[in-house]
Amino acid sequence: MTKELKVIEPFGIMDEGDTLTLSENGNYVYTESEEVNDGENSTMFASYNSSYEISEDYAKILVEEGYLEEVGDAKEFVNIFTEIDNLLAKYTKELNENVDKLPAALKVERTTVLTNMIKLLNHLKSLKK
Repeated sequence: MTKELKVIEPFGIMDEGDTLTLSENGNYVYTESEEVNDGENSTMFASYNSSYEISEDYAKILVEEGYLEEVGDAKEFVNIFTEIDNLLAKYTKELNENVDKLPAALKVERTTVLTNMIKLLNHLKSLKK
């Protein structure tokens, strides 16, 4: 598991976008604090502190169930031109094989979309230096 987990589906008191950080004791912790005052010399102020902690085992379950996602560690490098080639092959295959099985109205729409995507990818591929 990574050092940070991001909430992608709200649960408990956690909202989408909140981040849990791995603490020294092996648990994931979310802390939030806010302080409001009426200026330097004022005696009027408000302070709010909140902490939420879950075990690593519970965090793993929440990741598997789609509530949390791992954040932080470097992602695998993807060469954009390799990805373009993969998409070109996929769209060309789909255009040649699967379009004939569709009803006439959908066939025209699907053919247009796939043809335009192939044109766009070929243009992007041509920019390679």
